[in-house]
Amino acid sequence: PKVLVPVNPGVLCALGILVADVRAEFSRTAIRRTDAVSVGDLDTIFQTLEDQAREWFRRGGLAVGKLSLARSVDMRYLRQNYELTVTAGGKVVTHELDRRFHRAHHRLFGHDSPSDPTELVTFRVAARIPVPRPRLPRPGSASPVSIKTMRSVRFHGTPDFLDCPVYERGKLSTGAALMGPAIVEQVDCTTVIEPGQPAVVDAWGNLVISVGGGA
Repeated sequence: PKVLVPVNPGVLCALGILVADVRAEFSRTAIRRTDAVSVGDLDTIFQTLEDQAREWFRRGGLAVGKLSLARSVDMRYLRQNYELTVTAGGKVVTHELDRRFHRAHHRLFGHDSPSDPTELVTFRVAARIPVPRPRLPRPGSASPVSIKTMRSVRFHGTPDFLDCPVYERGKLSTGAALMGPAIVEQVDCTTVIEPGQPAVVDAWGNLVISVGGGA
């Protein structure tokens, strides 16, 4: 019922890349029956993957001291043809992996078979270094909404051209309310608000358009 138009829609993905944590995943397929593998064997596999992760981040010139590592393993019932990923924790305990797998299987498929043997298929280590989050600017407090210009626009479903106000996005403050038909222009995006659709600028500068469900 609502559409959210962020402050800079045209570069939103680029912004997401800039503020996303640095992540990488390392994995190794090594099929083992859960009830027959030793804790030492599992720890060796995970330690090797964690060493690979540290070396990969070190070669990239990143602060390895800030690196966080998370272990998981893909599991399945013996000779099953699909796996489920369960978290392994710092100290791997096989019966705990079994318990988590049965619970995940029941949650996803509505049934589980605790008496059936399971096997470990692929071991994974997810490595992450956090990136400082920028302080995003917020628009100013509410001020009168000024029209940039008027434009003759024909909308889908309207037989005639309508006199449509055009607004400049950068001049819309928090709480600014618009009623379609309207056009909001900015460098990286043009937002069209259909006739009868209300829109408001929220505290973060997003333009929230009500398109249905009680608009």
